[in-house]
Amino acid sequence: LFIYLLRKSRWIIVLIILAAIFCANIYLRYTPEKHTSSSILQINIKDQADELLDLYSFDQKSNINAEVALLKSEIILSKAIKSLDFDIQYFSEGEILSRNIYKSSPFIFKDLILKDSSFYEKNIYINIIDDKITLTDVNQELNYAQFIVPNKFFSSPYFSGKIQILDVETFSKSLEENRYYFKFTNTKKLQQEIAKTLNVTISDYSANTISISHVHNNPNITADICNQLALEYIDYALDKQRKSSINIGKYINAQKDSVEIRLKNSEKKIQDYKKQNDVNMTQLNSFSLENIK
Repeated sequence: LFIYLLRKSRWIIVLIILAAIFCANIYLRYTPEKHTSSSILQINIKDQADELLDLYSFDQKSNINAEVALLKSEIILSKAIKSLDFDIQYFSEGEILSRNIYKSSPFIFKDLILKDSSFYEKNIYINIIDDKITLTDVNQELNYAQFIVPNKFFSSPYFSGKIQILDVETFSKSLEENRYYFKFTNTKKLQQEIAKTLNVTISDYSANTISISHVHNNPNITADICNQLALEYIDYALDKQRKSSINIGKYINAQKDSVEIRLKNSEKKIQDYKKQNDVNMTQLNSFSLENIK
């Protein structure tokens, strides 16, 4: 009976398998590939002031959770984003998918001045007509700037700057297969997006190591974010160390001045006592020596 049912439904099974293979192929073909980059940081959480004064601080010497929280913080992340070239993001649009082409865009903006803040996060499409650049909306109904000469300064009511294209002819041909657009980045929104795909964890408690990893469909972005976060943290730690050294120097100078003042005050009190009680140090020393004998 089982063999009979299997033979009867074999075409259904074959169709299900073929449908699964087809769906898997569509998914793999049209789903953006995810890339992961990671960095490892070894943290020195000893405090110079505590070492100098021979004090023990549990938080400073054994707990690196605060450093993990710092790496995840808005302070470090915003510094990293500011250091990277994320003011404008460039995209290539195919029939189904759009790809972020960070560091591989055939055109880039230079000396940008944005005059209208409503253009943040708005997709602006680039076209070339008779070797002149036109910037439009997605439907090419609105012209934001036109008759732009590549690699020359231009100005429109919305923004101004220079669009650099190394090879205008090659770029024009590529527009036949893909559409290109760019958008002015809202830093706050970008920071939130990066934070969602950023992972900062303790790699090894005993070695005081922290792992930074990030996921994105552009490998250049994820690598730059991990590396820049590590650099910003190192700069922050070095600055903190410099401030700690300055504070130690101030503490030592303050103590030195304090001791010097106390010594002078003690010496003055001794002199005042000698004057008030008519104490002769020579006689006093002779008296003391006779008593010793």
